[in-house]
Amino acid sequence: MPNLRILSMLLPLVMLAGCSLMELSLEGDSEPLSKTAINTRLLVRAFHDDFTNQVVIVADSIRKMSQDIEVQKKAIQWKINTNKASAKAAFQSIPEIALVDTWILCSQMDTYFKTDAGSVVFNEASPLAVQAARGLNERIEKTARVLYPKKRFDQLASFVSDYTVKHPFTSLEFPRQNILNELTRHLNVADTTYITTLGSGSQAMSDLSDRIGVFREQLQLQLEWQKELISLNWENDSIADSYLARADSLSVSLGQLATIARESPETMALIAENMRMELLPIVSRFNEGIEGSIMRFSEERRLLQKFIDEQRVLAVGDMNSSGKALIVETGQSMTEVVKEVSWLLIVLTVILALVFGGIPFVAGYLVAKARFKEK
Repeated sequence: MPNLRILSMLLPLVMLAGCSLMELSLEGDSEPLSKTAINTRLLVRAFHDDFTNQVVIVADSIRKMSQDIEVQKKAIQWKINTNKASAKAAFQSIPEIALVDTWILCSQMDTYFKTDAGSVVFNEASPLAVQAARGLNERIEKTARVLYPKKRFDQLASFVSDYTVKHPFTSLEFPRQNILNELTRHLNVADTTYITTLGSGSQAMSDLSDRIGVFREQLQLQLEWQKELISLNWENDSIADSYLARADSLSVSLGQLATIARESPETMALIAENMRMELLPIVSRFNEGIEGSIMRFSEERRLLQKFIDEQRVLAVGDMNSSGKALIVETGQSMTEVVKEVSWLLIVLTVILALVFGGIPFVAGYLVAKARFKEK
């Protein structure tokens, strides 16, 4: 009977242990991102929204202040390029890389607007851009200071400063490059230091959702700003004033022609020559204007299509990499679940065999022993 009591006590413990193993397995083996990494990702992506809004506000103010068409075009181009560069930097998979690249973007832009060329790029409205760039650079630096301890912050700040000097902006084109190799060399760590995990399944899905959302928003903004740029080009490339001046001159000539035709038909040849001289420049300039506008429109369309194709490739690549990672993690988790369930079934089978096979045997043995003693 003691054996039976021991078995009855072990059975619930084994079953509880089995359930605990199953619960652990369902959580998965993927390593979630650290608290610092999660905070970094959230703050950097929130900063991207503030960055874009600030640039848009200042660029629109510059357009209103300046009557120079070229300055207005540059203001729109500034919005387009900064939005694209900021999204590419802030929405990288590795939170610290996203922070550093965004910080570098702000530092490069701040430095550019302090140069001789950058400080006058928007003419009299340039101080607005200079002030905005300085404020954004200070904000991202403050964010990094809050997120990291002093030693780590100093290392990253040193890298940002060195990188800005090596790769300065020389125009309103803000190209982005992969900084992983240079950062790891600066920190004297292996490349694989940053290639650890995409986070848990929920974190990876949240990251993918954020990327798709910002891609949709970015595409909408880029299309809107490209439309503004094209409209501005069409409005200010018009040669209506020149046409009207020529038309007035032609009207005077036609009036003179009617008068002279009635009074002196001999001068018709001279009038015809004057008309030809008036008409030829109009036709010539009209053709040149139409051809130039069509060429510019074609170039804008090509750039817009290129941008859409680039964003589509990036989105598909991100979705494929995230999907593959999730499939691998899910497969590993299911494998572990199957292994643990298999062991649990084996243990339960052994216990049940002992219970159902051992109880009759023990009972028979005890009954036989009792009868033997009675005899």
